[in-house]
Amino acid sequence: CGIEELKDLQHLSNRLELHELRKVKSGSKANLHEKHNLCHLVLNWNCNRSDILTNDDINNEEETLESLLPPSEIKVLEVYGYHGIQIPQWMRDPKMFQFLRTLKISSWPRCKDIPLIWLSSSLENLVLIGMDNLTTLCKSIDVGAEGYNSFQQVFPKLKSMTLINLPNLERLIEEP
Repeated sequence: CGIEELKDLQHLSNRLELHELRKVKSGSKANLHEKHNLCHLVLNWNCNRSDILTNDDINNEEETLESLLPPSEIKVLEVYGYHGIQIPQWMRDPKMFQFLRTLKISSWPRCKDIPLIWLSSSLENLVLIGMDNLTTLCKSIDVGAEGYNSFQQVFPKLKSMTLINLPNLERLIEEP
């Protein structure tokens, strides 16, 4: 089935898992942002680290993730096996994470950035696994200027942080 079949299912609720996203063609529309009863979203590309991807494959993954904008009320977001280099625009929007409680990102070997999770006042659980190029968790934030004077204030409700296989992680916060 095509992902477009989700487009008109406005009453999907609770948890939605999308697997084999590497097979989705760029430009496909699922209109996830209109599914306001959705609270848990799993996006899985099912790619192995050993998969050989062309630039077209990588561009397709970036366009696909960009098109999978979840509803702003999402509480749990899990993204696995993404081989794109860039994170989508919607992950750069602090409003996206107002209600987010759990974020799990696994097997993003090329990506250098993560979403603006430190702007989420609701984030309780953060799991990052297998991000080979990630060097800094919170990039370019002026802790003092933003009104934060400690790491705990950057993540005010964080209860659990799991960081696994991040070989190039150098620091948690990079101040400008």
